[in-house]
Amino acid sequence: MKKYWVLAVLAAFSVGIFCGAMLLGPPGAGDQPGQSSVQPSPAAPVSPPEGEVLQLGHGDEDWKYWGFQWQDHAFCYAAPFDWGAYQYPAAAGMPNQEDSPEWGVILYTPDQQGWIQIWGAVRSPALTVPGQQKLFQLSREGERVGQAMFGGEEGQVSLIASFDQSGGTALSAFVQMPEAQWRQYQDQVLDILGEIYPADPAQAQSRP
Repeated sequence: MKKYWVLAVLAAFSVGIFCGAMLLGPPGAGDQPGQSSVQPSPAAPVSPPEGEVLQLGHGDEDWKYWGFQWQDHAFCYAAPFDWGAYQYPAAAGMPNQEDSPEWGVILYTPDQQGWIQIWGAVRSPALTVPGQQKLFQLSREGERVGQAMFGGEEGQVSLIASFDQSGGTALSAFVQMPEAQWRQYQDQVLDILGEIYPADPAQAQSRP
């Protein structure tokens, strides 16, 4: 008898918690007159691009073209006029670590929900990103220019690209944005990656 009494008390306590949460919590869509309780189906997760090669494109004439220089290293890059850009100076590695100095720029999507970090370093970074991963070769106008790793996890898309080293500078780019922004900006991202070039420091102020 005592066992059934304990079960009854627990059941009543659980019902009280549930009802209290319903009273104190915000009303759901189904509680509003004239509204449907059916929730829209979530979008399918983003899958890696097909194939084994990512074809990089080129920017338009109305894009903004810049150069970035640090000591004897420089590169050129470009982005659509409505993207934001922030250049940051070199940041050395911590003492007693092998991290090399890095220098570069961060580009922001117009809604500031996604970004692309472009940087130069002495060594190329490891090609690792969170989540499901797929390795790609980077191609620009039919010529191999590097490698990239694509990954997706918890609604976020990541892509790290390592361009073939030239002139003692390893150029890399890291893309991260929500899946919705990736669907919207994927073509622009590949065009931006296609406009990253090593440059002579004396000519890194701008590109025509």
